[in-house]
Amino acid sequence: MGEKVLSLRGWKSAALSLIVIAGLPGVGRAVWFGLRNDVGVPVVVYSASDPLKPGKSFILNPGEMSMDGLVRPGTRFITIRDRKNPKRVYFQSSVPCVRDAFYSLQPDGPGRIKLVPMKVPPRPR
Repeated sequence: MGEKVLSLRGWKSAALSLIVIAGLPGVGRAVWFGLRNDVGVPVVVYSASDPLKPGKSFILNPGEMSMDGLVRPGTRFITIRDRKNPKRVYFQSSVPCVRDAFYSLQPDGPGRIKLVPMKVPPRPR
């Protein structure tokens, strides 16, 4: 009988811990941030949550799409550079990410790219 009481107490403690964790700000509110390259040339995309720290980079070839799951909603600092000449910056700006967002990279005049909001595709599983 003593074992049943201990296991019930342990279960209650675990359930209470889950409730507390679920109630913390930012937990369970992950958002998706996506880009699709519609400019016709490969680019290097840098994405960071802090403008002073280098973000992760990845190559986005023409027609390719990238979806990132962000643990916390907030601002992403995006830099898009020429793949062949990384000193050439096509786009650099902060992008708010408070809900799922998807953007098409499109030409915006000579040597520039703009982010055009698009319908968010289904979330990756």
